[in-house]
Amino acid sequence: MGGKKKPTLSQLEKRTKKREGRGEREERKGKYEMRLTSEGTLSELSVEQVVNGIKKMPYVTPHVLY
Repeated sequence: MGGKKKPTLSQLEKRTKKREGRGEREERKGKYEMRLTSEGTLSELSVEQVVNGIKKMPYVTPHVLY
């Protein structure tokens, strides 16, 4: 009955700081520029970026790659 309690101001500040930091990391993380060759395939540089990004992941599953 009473519902969930409201967070204190310090808890609210911590939560917003954590969300702001997470957003910045996500923006930097996904900055791959995919380039297609005239044949319609990915360029060698694009493939290397993808491979290096996968190597940095702690684990790889089909869901993560999708």
